[in-house]
Amino acid sequence: MSSGSRRLEDMTRIIDQMDYHRVMVFANMKTSVRQLCDRLHKQGRSVDCLHGDIPQSQRNQVMTGFREGKFEILVATDVAARGIDVDDVEAVFNYDIPDENEYYLHRIGRTGRAKRHGVAYTLVSTITEEMRMDDIQKTIYQKAFDFRASHVEKCDDWEEFKAKIGTGKFLLCHWDGTAETEQKIKDETKATIRCIPVDSFVCEEEGKDIYSGKPSKQRVVFAISY
Repeated sequence: MSSGSRRLEDMTRIIDQMDYHRVMVFANMKTSVRQLCDRLHKQGRSVDCLHGDIPQSQRNQVMTGFREGKFEILVATDVAARGIDVDDVEAVFNYDIPDENEYYLHRIGRTGRAKRHGVAYTLVSTITEEMRMDDIQKTIYQKAFDFRASHVEKCDDWEEFKAKIGTGKFLLCHWDGTAETEQKIKDETKATIRCIPVDSFVCEEEGKDIYSGKPSKQRVVFAISY
């Protein structure tokens, strides 16, 4: 949670503490982009901006400059940032929560490209904004895990499950439905594992929990990665 008056301070503290040098910052309005860029510039930071009032020729220069590393922070609106293709962005900041859910995906997709590590931060200061983020996340997860049979592999063996870690696979498994078992799986595998219950995968045929071996009729999809 970041209060409105401290939002800039919180963002720059993260940038400095994490030693980021390739950063994109998104705001919703042209005036916000200009003001934020000016405030960062007054702090002595290497920054430029993109918004709808900037002529296309100047936009091209700014995009080329960011791509070539001539400045470290690019502040932009969603529309103005379209077409930017930079593989080594270290962090994305949602200074404002986007108006459209799809914009959030486009924003955070600017970092972590080409198998590089990337981080996205969203600065939230009100309960309303927290609720807005909850809505965005629900929409994203629903789209991201629009499961089709061809995208999901059945897995009923614990050793096979562990062997799939790091592959980015979606594994359809029996699960006893307890948070305790889910945590044990995470602890033992040392992997990032998200459990996604899917109603259509709840089946009458009883199987065994992928980890504990306990009887289970519930089937869920585990999305696993390092």
